[in-house]
Formats: sequence, C-alpha cells, structure tokens
Amino acid sequence: MALVTTKCPNCGEEIQLDDERQSGFCLYCGRQIDVKQELSQNIINVTGSEDDVTNWKAAYDAYLKVFDFCKAEEMLDKLFQARPNEPDTNRRYKELKEVKNFQISENGVLVKFLDDLKRSTKVNIPFGVSSIGSRLFQNCYYITEITIPEGVISIEDYAFCECHSLEKITIPEGVISIDNGAFMRCKSLTEITIPEGVTSIGNHAFSGCSSLTEITIPKGVTTIGDQAFFGCSSLKEITIPEGVTSIGNHAFSDCSLTEITIPKGVTTIGDQAFFRCSSLTEITIPEGVTSIGEGAFSDCSSLEKITIPEGVTSIGGSAFIRCSSLTEITIPEGVTSIGEGAFSNCSSLEKITIPEGVTSIGNQAFSDCSRLKVVNAPKSVVNEGSRIFMYSYWEELTRLQKIVEMNKKALFGNGARSRKQALQAIENLQNKGYFYCPKGYSYK
Repeated sequence: MALVTTKCPNCGEEIQLDDERQSGFCLYCGRQIDVKQELSQNIINVTGSEDDVTNWKAAYDAYLKVFDFCKAEEMLDKLFQARPNEPDTNRRYKELKEVKNFQISENGVLVKFLDDLKRSTKVNIPFGVSSIGSRLFQNCYYITEITIPEGVISIEDYAFCECHSLEKITIPEGVISIDNGAFMRCKSLTEITIPEGVTSIGNHAFSGCSSLTEITIPKGVTTIGDQAFFGCSSLKEITIPEGVTSIGNHAFSDCSLTEITIPKGVTTIGDQAFFRCSSLTEITIPEGVTSIGEGAFSDCSSLEKITIPEGVTSIGGSAFIRCSSLTEITIPEGVTSIGEGAFSNCSSLEKITIPEGVTSIGNQAFSDCSRLKVVNAPKSVVNEGSRIFMYSYWEELTRLQKIVEMNKKALFGNGARSRKQALQAIENLQNKGYFYCPKGYSYK
C-alpha cells in the first residue's frame, strides 16, 4: 500500500489517498473521489522513506485520515523509538486511541463507537466522516461537549437523542440536513447555531430541549418539521428566515416565545404550531398564508394582537381557543370557513367582524366569549354549527340579512329575516337551553 497526495477536484485542498482502495473522501468538503481515476493524473508519493522522522509523521497523518489504524500505529512506534520523550508523539498516541473508538463505513458514515466512549464527557468526531449515523449517540448521558468536523453533511435520525448532559455542540459549515429527532430531549443544551447550507430541520429535531434559550435558523431552510422545537420551554426568541414555506404541526408548541414574525413565503401554519406559547403577546401572519391549522394559536393566553392577512381562506378548529387576552379581531375578506371552537373561550374578546363570503361557521366557534358585545355577521353564511355563541353575549348585531333554517342551532334564530325575528328566535332558543346570556345583560 502507498499513500499518495493530490488535490481534491472539488475544493482544491491537498488530500492523501490509499492506492489500494477503490474510493476515498475529501476531508474538507466530503467529496467522494475515484482513486484509480486520480492515480492516472499527477500524484506525488508523500510517504517517502520511513527511515526519516519527518516522513514518519507525514505517513502517520496520512494513514490516520484514511482510517488505516494499524499502519498509523506502526509509524507511531517508529517515532517513539526514535524520540521517546517528544510531546508530539504522546499527543499522537492519545489521538489514535480516540479515533480507534469509532467505526466508519466505506462511504464515510459513522456507524459505531466503542462502549468506553459512552462514559466520556467530550467527544471529537474524527475527520473523514460524512454522516453521523442514526441513533449513534442516543442515551449517552455523560457527554457534555461534541465537536463535529468539517466534511460532515448530514446528522441522521435521533443521532444525539437524549444526550441529557450535552451543553455545547458545533455544527460545521457543509451540513445540509438535520434529520428527525437529531437533538431530541438534549435537556442541557442552551444554545446552538445552525450553519448556512442547512435546508431542512426534521420532525422533533430539537423537541424537548428545555434549556435552549437561543437558536439561529439560517437562510436556506425551507421547512421546519412537525414538533421541531416542541417543548423548548426556555426558548424566548427565534428568527424564522425568508425562504421557509411551511411551519409544521406543533413546531413551536410549549415554547416561551414573546414575539415572532413569520416571514413572507410561508403558506401554511400547521396544527397547534404555536400551541400553549403562553408568553406570546403579538404575532404577524404574512400575506401568502392561505390556511391557519387547527389549534394553531390555542392557549396563547397572553396574545393581545394578531393580524390575519388577505389570502387566508380557512381558520381551523380551535385555532384561537382560550386566547384569553385577545380583545378584538378582524377576519379578512376571502375567508370562507371558521372552524369548530375557533375563538371559543376568548374571554376578553369584545368585537369580531366576520366578512361577507364566510359560508360556514363551526360548532361553538365563539362560545364562552363572555365579553363579546359586537358581532358583525354576514349574510353569506349558509352552514352554521350548533351553539356558536353559547355562553356569550352581545349588544349589537349588524348585517343580519340572511339566516338559514337550522336544526337546534344557535346562531341568531330559525329562519329569521329581520332583527325582530332574530331576537325572538334567540329568546326561544335560550329558553330551550341552546345558549346562555349572562344575568344582567341583554341580547335585545
């Protein structure tokens, strides 16, 4: 076997290749290289005479980079015999011992490490790795710090899941995907920077990272997966970059966010995406969003202000349920359906405007809105759910021009075509127990 040096055809960095292997990898950019093809080009042998100490060091480094640990150890033995007290030789022995803890597949995937490493507190992943294998470090409770080298392009499913003591990790440039559950329940992780180049953050990627206070998502990310940051209870601030098109279900549920701006380009906000973000006071939804998922902002008890843009066509069931600080909301033109319980239990809501064009209002959509006084109701509604305003009251009804026949439903009345008929129908329905008007307030 001979180690040869050449330049990577992709990044131009100098690398060593084993002429007995079919392929190798660039340690800088991760490019797979056909050895035979490279050998047909201008290659210089860098091992030279093994009697020369300088060349022994070069040979050791080259063998190590292609994971030929036996040859690397031979070179170290020669170095030790020649210079037994040299600190650099001792460092190399320590380095070799660490690298030998790992098993790396031919295509550069880190697939296994020795059991003694599970009790280590610091782990340095060796150069030459292109991918960190699925569940590789799962449940390694003692690790506090991990260094990932350049050349890694993906962190596979649950790679560091439940590393409860992990406080610090550096993800290098070149990584393009952080897969499902990669850092799930890393409870001690306080901060992480996702490098430029990453395009997707998988489902559950940082779910349950309860100490995470800050995270930067780079430009280039287009999708934030389901439950990506679910249960990051210390996360107060996050910037979602331009380019993201979808926010997954439960993506930021149970976070401590106080304010968030959703960028232009997002078209869907998933079910319960911001569920129980109880510190969130304000949110702006950009133009381009067409649907707000079920429970998207449910239990955001501090939410005082939200702007829903033109273009939204549906508001999912329970979308704003129990947003107890919300006082007013305008539903834009273009919305055709309001889901079941969409604004239920919004106990501070005093006024709501429902535009023309809404054809369907779900069951109990505005129930338990105990301060609701003004309802601007459209004439376009043809499908009303039951008990829409149960346990709510109002002082004024406007634009009440068309109410269709209902079966035990409590919008404004059974087939009422005038204010007088509507109020009479409301009284009849109240007497039958279909909704409740608080004592001391009038529906007339």
